[in-house]
Amino acid sequence: MKTLLKTYSILLCLFLASNVLAQESTEIVIVANEGLDISTITKKKVAKLYYGETQMIGKLKAKPCYRGYDSPAGKIFFDEIIKTSPTYFSKYWVKRIFSGYGTSPEKFDEEFKMLYYISKEEGSLGFMDKKTVGIYPVIVR
Repeated sequence: MKTLLKTYSILLCLFLASNVLAQESTEIVIVANEGLDISTITKKKVAKLYYGETQMIGKLKAKPCYRGYDSPAGKIFFDEIIKTSPTYFSKYWVKRIFSGYGTSPEKFDEEFKMLYYISKEEGSLGFMDKKTVGIYPVIVR
């Protein structure tokens, strides 16, 4: 029984350590339509774009989009950039929409659909895991 308990303890520690390492190795990058200049964008500006507090980048209206919290990049984005939970973010936008204050960022279930949208829609931007950049034909800044 003690051996079984030790085995489970070791497996639990390994599982937790692998999750921490996976999160630490994930870096997110902002990807944008080629017409959008995001060379000097900051985390604070990105958060304001996603909350609808600002809408312009240069002379273009920004159209932010995102993937859900189910990916490592999504977790980092919501935890470190937006600094809220996806549930709160959704509720925030429901209130804003019904109050007549803009439209929420477009949400995509699949990364390739989001990137296709970014490549075609002027002013659009989103985020993704840095490791997957280069697989899709979008301009990365």
